[in-house]
Amino acid sequence: VRLPLWDSPESCQAAIREFLPCADLVKLSDDEVEFCTGCKTEREAAELLFSQGCRLLLVTRGADGAAVYTPNASAETKALPVTVADTTGAGDSFIGSFLYQLTRDGVTAETLADIPQEKLADYLAFSSECSAYTVQHKGAVMPTEEDLRMENGECYAAGWCAAYSQLSTLHSQLSTSPSTPATSGLPNHPEESSAKHYLLPPRKLRAGTDRPLPAFQQ
Repeated sequence: VRLPLWDSPESCQAAIREFLPCADLVKLSDDEVEFCTGCKTEREAAELLFSQGCRLLLVTRGADGAAVYTPNASAETKALPVTVADTTGAGDSFIGSFLYQLTRDGVTAETLADIPQEKLADYLAFSSECSAYTVQHKGAVMPTEEDLRMENGECYAAGWCAAYSQLSTLHSQLSTSPSTPATSGLPNHPEESSAKHYLLPPRKLRAGTDRPLPAFQQ
C-alpha cells in the first residue's frame, strides 16, 4: 500500500478490495491487513480471503517475523539477529524468493492450498534468509542461492555464527530432533530504523561442532 500515490486512502482501499477476489496468492504486511480486508486479525483476514477464492495468504510482520496461511495449513516465523544496513528491497526479496520456491517445486494456483505445513515453514525459512541478506547490504541487494550457501562452516550473513553460539543450551535437543520450525523476520518499510535486528531460524548443527549445517543440507 502506497497511499501517496493515490488521490485518497478511500480510493486506494476500494481498488484493493475490488481486485483481492481475483488473486490466488495475497501478500500483505501486518499493518496492511485491516486496511485491505477490514479484518482485525490475520486469521480473520485469511478466512475472508479464502471465501473469496484466495488460496494462500502471506503476512510479513517486520521484526516479529512472518506467517503464511492456506485453507488447510499455516506456519509462522520468529527470530536470530543480523545488523541492518538498509531495509530497501527486503519485502521484494521475501516475496520474490517465496514465489521462486513455488515455481521450483512446481506448485500451481490449483495446488497452493495443498502445500503441507512443513513445506510452508521451509519456504518461510528460505525467504527469511533472503530478506536478511538483503537488509545487510546497501541498495536492495538480492541474494543468489550461492550467496546463501555456507562454505567451510562459515555463514555469509554477518552475525549468524555469533547468534548460534548463544543457542548452546539447545544443541543436544537440535541434534536429536528432526527439524526446528522456521523463524525469521524482515522489515515492512524502508523508513524503519536501521538499528533494528531481524532473526533467522536455528538450524541443525554439524556433528561435533557448534557450526550450523547449510540451509540446503537440512
